[in-house]
Amino acid sequence: MARAWQEVLKNSNRALEITNSSKTSRRYAVGQFWAEHQRCFRNLITAFKVPTLVREIETALANKQSVVVSITGTGEAPTKKQISRAVDEEEAIDDLDFSPRETLTRLVENCFPTKVYQEETDGNSGTIVYVPVLDENGNQLESRVALDLKRELLDRLSVLEIPEHSKPCRSGSPKHRKFFSAIL
Repeated sequence: MARAWQEVLKNSNRALEITNSSKTSRRYAVGQFWAEHQRCFRNLITAFKVPTLVREIETALANKQSVVVSITGTGEAPTKKQISRAVDEEEAIDDLDFSPRETLTRLVENCFPTKVYQEETDGNSGTIVYVPVLDENGNQLESRVALDLKRELLDRLSVLEIPEHSKPCRSGSPKHRKFFSAIL
């Protein structure tokens, strides 16, 4: 998974160079990358904790103890969007992918830089500005090379294997059990 993120970052940076993107476009692309990166790995770490959490809850309930679980960052909004899109496109909800692969794929689909810019000198200030390159119909041109990079990334992501479930630490050490209880 980490290699996939590295590959997306490397190719995004390459596409930013190819498309001659402005500082604003670069900041947006890089900001989106790191926001999704953080969200993905937060969700992945949370998923690794679930089997241990379930075991701890079952143990507590078997000992007639009360259990309180606090869940933050449930991902409800993106989940609702994905379900709504699936319903609109008449896709089976069972076929939806809520894995970290989907997070990375969504980032590439929505934020990968493909639109081309050219440098011009601002007549008033004399500074360099980046202006979209337009076709004869006024549509912004996209770089074929950047589009190819994007397609290649999406193809590779479509076959990226994500483990179905994490393997929790099975240490019987009271020290480790106390540690895992504290972080859960």
